[in-house]
Amino acid sequence: MHGKEYLDANSSIWTNLHGHNHPRINAAIRRQLGRIAHSSALGFANEPASLLAGKLIEVAKPPLRKVFFSDDGSTAMEVALKLAYEFARRTGLSRKPKYLALDGAYHGDTVGAVALGHIDLFHKAYAGLLFQDRQGHGALLLSLPV
Repeated sequence: MHGKEYLDANSSIWTNLHGHNHPRINAAIRRQLGRIAHSSALGFANEPASLLAGKLIEVAKPPLRKVFFSDDGSTAMEVALKLAYEFARRTGLSRKPKYLALDGAYHGDTVGAVALGHIDLFHKAYAGLLFQDRQGHGALLLSLPV
């Protein structure tokens, strides 16, 4: 700014890790805006997402045949929880599946992500909303065959 350079040493989850106002990133954003500014993933598709999904499926190989895109880490965790839950129910592995949680992990600010995170700051504030583990703490324990 005003001929000065700044180093962003914060690197928090809300900070762009590639720098602020980087010319190459700005140019890529402008190119993308010229093609499509926004496309909802709710029943719609767009060419870049479809091409990326095809490449991911190719790299992963069967049985992966579908890709679900999410817009941030918290909602990605929510989607993963829901997909695993539905998979367990549909395949008969479990009628009430549970999940493995790591103590002290941060997975996001949505209820499912907070429940899996084991961070006291969030657990104390939202204890009534969280899934419960065997000790009565917010979390989910693994009950699916590994």
